[in-house]
Amino acid sequence: MPPGRYTLTVRQSGFQEQKRTGVLLSAGASLNLDLQLDVGTARQEITVAGDSAVVDLLSSDQHQTISSREVNELPVAKLDWTNLLKLGTGVQKAGNGGVSLNGLPPAGFSLTVDGTNASLDAELPSLAFYQGFNVINTINPDAIQEISTTKGIAPASVAGSMGGNVNIISKGGTNQFHGTLFEVNSVAAYNARNQFLATKPGSTLNQFGGSLGGAVIRDKLFYFVNFEGVRGRAFTAVSDDVPTPGFIAQTLAVAPVYKSIFNVYPCPTNRTPPARSHAGTLEPGR
Repeated sequence: MPPGRYTLTVRQSGFQEQKRTGVLLSAGASLNLDLQLDVGTARQEITVAGDSAVVDLLSSDQHQTISSREVNELPVAKLDWTNLLKLGTGVQKAGNGGVSLNGLPPAGFSLTVDGTNASLDAELPSLAFYQGFNVINTINPDAIQEISTTKGIAPASVAGSMGGNVNIISKGGTNQFHGTLFEVNSVAAYNARNQFLATKPGSTLNQFGGSLGGAVIRDKLFYFVNFEGVRGRAFTAVSDDVPTPGFIAQTLAVAPVYKSIFNVYPCPTNRTPPARSHAGTLEPGR
């Protein structure tokens, strides 16, 4: 059955009816509900609004889910859904888009989308591209129905994994026409000035996109499409050593061939003392 919240009603002639609402069914979960019907002659309805947490005695794996509501409504930087993985116990993000489950290295987890392998590198699974430079990780968050994390003693359904599995369940079309539009804008005016800079350099980040789904043939054929674009432009403060004018002048006096190389370096922005020579070496400035 598709993940979601369900209402379960149990009826039997000669017994009182029971109804349970808000029953949460997540991907890969096995759900047991114990219902006891009391004998009754008159019609009486009993509604249970929620269930208390019980210990899962059927499996040894640890299963956690993140719903589409959490993906869309919880505040995360640059709409990066991977930050929500830290909501689960024993789940930590590692460098270059990796995930550490149960304290094991990132190479021990597997990434799947709708149960299909989605890792770019079989030897080093990652939620992002190499070195994690991208903003959109694996799939557009607007197309995520649920994120399922399985760790502990992994079941047979999670193969090729030592630490655990992160499975992304994508959205699909329904009989009802539905769609979304979004835009995220961040500019330098919203940011604080860098304490090491006299001015605030400009920066602009735009994220935009949307989704559209519906039915082609009711109850039989559906469609769902989505798009997300990212446009970013920013300046980065760089601090490093550069040769001072005195250092350049004394070096070119000995070896003019280095003139083209010194032309590449900018002039120092900090006040530097005159170049001094000690045993044939010159001190550069910053």
